[in-house]
Amino acid sequence: MAVPRPIDHLVLAVPDLAAAVALYGRLGFTVGAVNRHPWGTENAVIQLDGSFLELIGLGAGFALPGPHEAAAPFAAPVAAACARGGGLALVALGSTDADADAAAFRVAGAGQGRRLDFGRTAVAPDGTRRDVAFGLAFADIGLEAAGVFTCRHHRPENFWNPAAQRHANRALRLDAVALAVPDPAPVAARLSVALGIGPDGQAERLRFATPTGSIDVMTPPAAAARYGGGAAPGRFAGFGMVVEALDGLRRRLAAADVPHREVAGTLVVPPEVAFGTALVFAPAPCHSVA
Repeated sequence: MAVPRPIDHLVLAVPDLAAAVALYGRLGFTVGAVNRHPWGTENAVIQLDGSFLELIGLGAGFALPGPHEAAAPFAAPVAAACARGGGLALVALGSTDADADAAAFRVAGAGQGRRLDFGRTAVAPDGTRRDVAFGLAFADIGLEAAGVFTCRHHRPENFWNPAAQRHANRALRLDAVALAVPDPAPVAARLSVALGIGPDGQAERLRFATPTGSIDVMTPPAAAARYGGGAAPGRFAGFGMVVEALDGLRRRLAAADVPHREVAGTLVVPPEVAFGTALVFAPAPCHSVA
């Protein structure tokens, strides 16, 4: 049986990083320090069990890399998402060998073998500074506004931190990511190459189950029904999180005056509040929110 790649992290582009950090803090997440990439984007990380959220914006002096520069497949989708008000721009999958991933994508016709290697300094909750480094390989799933790449952590011991994974809202792990497209089948076929597995489900909703949450390719009406708002075709519509319980989170959202709604036993923060990406909270042990 094929072993699927896990979801490593979500790249959540935001036009105002400070405002996004403040919002996710109000939602009860432990948000890391702001970091800067060599090409000028800045991020703040929210660690979970086995994956993380990357809040990312354009830092002072950011200049869009040229189309043939190594950072372009990462920076260009982030910049485009920021320009339209924010949104989930990219999904990163786990990797042990980015060079092999790039070669496999190229052979399968799911990319040109684009690669990016970079490092930065990570600041732990206690202020400790450590060097981290990553190797990325970009797949092509045929969409301009939604991308996928693999991410190898070269110094995982310097990145993952149990203290950073403790959240006031009792968030545990990523549950699901939704990609809205009019015809899920061809996109799912390309995504199968990146994930290493095929999907389950029916024509209007195809699901890839990974060790750290599912990726659901669904029609815009199906995505809108679950995540709210008008799910724009060709974009990620939202993502789901598992929390220990909803009662405390419900009180937290009300006290922080964060607009939300209740749908089928979950709490939904709509995309117009969460910088273009709907956020769904489901209670454990419920496995799926999508």
